[in-house]
Amino acid sequence: MSRFSSTGKKPRITRLSAAVVLGALFAVAAWVSPAAAIGLGQCWNTTYKGVSLHVCDADQWLTTGNSWYFGNSRLTMQTDGNLVIYNQRTGRAAWSTGTHGTRANRMDFHGNGRFNPMIVRDDRTGQVYWNSSPNSTCPSDNRTVLALQSDSNFVMYCYQNGTFGRAIWASGTVY
Repeated sequence: MSRFSSTGKKPRITRLSAAVVLGALFAVAAWVSPAAAIGLGQCWNTTYKGVSLHVCDADQWLTTGNSWYFGNSRLTMQTDGNLVIYNQRTGRAAWSTGTHGTRANRMDFHGNGRFNPMIVRDDRTGQVYWNSSPNSTCPSDNRTVLALQSDSNFVMYCYQNGTFGRAIWASGTVY
């Protein structure tokens, strides 16, 4: 049986064709990385000192209602303005910026030489409610990367040519 009509009518989409198209769309949606869908910078998974890391370059952001997942950790920008790390096993909050009750709706990671490379702010007004205030900055020939670790620590590292340097900020949430 031909799917083409000799009467000049447009062919109908069969149920099988529709199922194939929908299946392909769902498969593509499953392949999208949560972090890649939210920021512009490159992200990758690696191991450093025996701990698995989900590492992201600068130009990352996380908006209200979105999360990054890695290992047993979930980093979420909540609708109440708070940026929170949750333990996936227990569902308990391990760390937060303490910005609940504000109009904060976005976490930005700028990195690359800025004094406050990570901020939580109101995207509409630019009002900053929290910043990472790192202890130091990276050498000029390094870049700053952000890592959500499998042990739940959220860390900013100096990074150069595939090698991690010192941590310049950390949430301190290891479990």
